[in-house]
Amino acid sequence: MSQNYLYEVKLVAGKRNVNYSNWLQNLSELNAKTTDYGGVQSLCILSHSKNAVTVHMLCTRGFKDKDKKNVTVNEITRQTLATSGMAHHTYIEFIEENFLFDNRYPSIEE
Repeated sequence: MSQNYLYEVKLVAGKRNVNYSNWLQNLSELNAKTTDYGGVQSLCILSHSKNAVTVHMLCTRGFKDKDKKNVTVNEITRQTLATSGMAHHTYIEFIEENFLFDNRYPSIEE
């Protein structure tokens, strides 16, 4: 079974960003999941087998070079989930329900 990583992917200004439709299309093709019941606004959780740099490239396909800085990709790890001051801590239940059922995330699972 291949090893996957979980990433938090954010778009500055969300739906107000001029690249929102490209970003949303790219995320859809990558099967990203949103933590928001209203759909992807400016943040999603993405599972991928590649590193953060590659995921950033995939999420910003169709962007002008100067606009790619508006997307951030941060790996979610056991440490970032366990630290209550980290934003990832708020995703624990969501991640357990949507991603951790198949044991492919060594950077999260023990």
